Amino acid sequence: MDLENFMTIYRSINKKNYCIETGPIRFIDDHNNRYCPITLVCKHVTGKYFDIGTWYFAATEIGISYDDAKNIACSADNMFNCDRLYSELLKDI
Repeated sequence: MDLENFMTIYRSINKKNYCIETGPIRFIDDHNNRYCPITLVCKHVTGKYFDIGTWYFAATEIGISYDDAKNIACSADNMFNCDRLYSELLKDI
């Protein structure tokens, strides 16, 4: 999965079903499971839950390259001058 496909799926998820935090971008479901954008997309694509700390395994599960996954994860955490992607991840929240 490339970054464009990831963002298409991410944007299609109904985020109103989650409590949302926007410091680092996090989604919390009714069972108090916490998701970053990568683990959220993985849950919707595969049905598998990965803890936020295991985002790399979730990225591998859905076929995102390491570089794209690291960029998404850093952007979701608002790190390393990833302002453009961070802004994209905040759209429609």
